[in-house]
Amino acid sequence: MADAAPGRAERHYDLNGLRLTVDAELPPLAGFLDFVLAPFAVANRSAGDFTITVETGDCPTAAPAGEMQWEGLLPERLESVLVRSGDNRTLHVPPYYQATSERSRRRARVVVGEGGGRWLSGTLAFWLLDEMLIGAGRHLLHAACLARPAGGDALLIFAASGTGKTTTALALARNGYALVGDDVAVLEFRDGSPWVWGLPRPVNLHRRTAAMLPWLAPVVGPWAEAAEQRVELDALAAYVARAPADARLCAGVVLLQAPGEGEHRALPLAKADALVQAATDNVRLAPGGLDEDGGQLFDALAQLVAAVPAVSLRAGPDPASLNPALLEGAGLGAAMPGASRSGGAKSRA
Repeated sequence: MADAAPGRAERHYDLNGLRLTVDAELPPLAGFLDFVLAPFAVANRSAGDFTITVETGDCPTAAPAGEMQWEGLLPERLESVLVRSGDNRTLHVPPYYQATSERSRRRARVVVGEGGGRWLSGTLAFWLLDEMLIGAGRHLLHAACLARPAGGDALLIFAASGTGKTTTALALARNGYALVGDDVAVLEFRDGSPWVWGLPRPVNLHRRTAAMLPWLAPVVGPWAEAAEQRVELDALAAYVARAPADARLCAGVVLLQAPGEGEHRALPLAKADALVQAATDNVRLAPGGLDEDGGQLFDALAQLVAAVPAVSLRAGPDPASLNPALLEGAGLGAAMPGASRSGGAKSRA
């Protein structure tokens, strides 16, 4: 790719072999994905597999014509509309921004209105990332990703929001596994085998998690009225094992249940039950039911749980004592046939 035009700026990423370029009209807008993709940044200026162009201008008042996919409030409490027209999908969030993804052309365009810059690093970032991954046959998941250092492979933890996914992931990373990401992961298939990697973004630490894992005290600041605080992964490095976000063969899935009394309990889980639980928190229903994207994600989850062991985990009142041996003893991580278990480190700058 040629150098950016005068006044413009580019940012490049290598997501385990999938290359992304951001081409922005204004330099401050070029890095809006860094909050989640900074570990994948590279200096390479070769043509990307997917390009996002960011321009400033007036955000259209009305959404473009097309089939309504979704309408409502984003987590940022912004009114939004998602429209599909042929192969194009547009996320319309007036007056702040409008983003259109053209999957077949492997590109997206974002028009940022006045005051819209502060909203780019949020729902929009994940929506654009999802658009790129879907176009490449990969799947963005709401799941924690942990590496098993002994085998070089990884596991995913699925859980409904508020069930304790971050608490569980941190406890297991403290006691033998290694943390890749606590909330977002990517799934792909290579020769029919599931490979996964996490997005190593900062942890949103809830005050309940801090109370149940007292060894986190050195990284926790004053709470004031907040229920959560953001903790950078580098700050956790002295307290939990961490692993790079390289693609790894998936060794199993954990379906986290609501916490209970008594001892921790891990049991093998039937494939159908594992699929239902994983899909419930990941597959979104469009107004007319399951759309094409949702169907593909459901099929990918079905293929995942069919290929690897599934374990149900119910943590007791002391999550700090969670040990990977509990999951291994329930059948997680049984020997997987086929390819090498590590995707290999990527050169990043």
